[in-house]
Amino acid sequence: MADEKQRHFVTDGKRYGVTLDGATWTAIDWLAEQRDEKWTHTVRDWLAAEAEKGDDADTNMTRVIRSSAIRDLMMSSMFGEERAQDLALMDAHPIMKNHGVLNDQRFDKMLGDTHIQGESDFGGFTVLFGYDQQDQATVFIKNNMRDCPHVVFVAPNEPGDA
Repeated sequence: MADEKQRHFVTDGKRYGVTLDGATWTAIDWLAEQRDEKWTHTVRDWLAAEAEKGDDADTNMTRVIRSSAIRDLMMSSMFGEERAQDLALMDAHPIMKNHGVLNDQRFDKMLGDTHIQGESDFGGFTVLFGYDQQDQATVFIKNNMRDCPHVVFVAPNEPGDA
């Protein structure tokens, strides 16, 4: 495309170049502004979230960035500015930024990869807690209604944690 532009960013000590069309870069800039951060931070977050999928992660960096931008734009337009602000606030919160909404299949897989230490049943939902494969404290909220989403919160280890 004639309006393609390349930008560079550094992550994990490596410099990467990404070529996208101008409209996608405009969207990325706008999404970063909504999160009150630089575009490079937004892109690093998207790539880190994809990498957390492990074997299921997409390794095509350009595709991950483009699809993440499209997803976030859709979320913003579907849920309106109020929801976009809520998402930005959650992303800035130390606990909420590490949460995820999971369907039954992803929930069961993640739960299976976690050492569960305890659980409490509250009727409509069950709270389970333990440590995942990276030894990160994890809390699951299992929706006990059929075909409804579940929520997981992960407390990432700080550098130097054993």
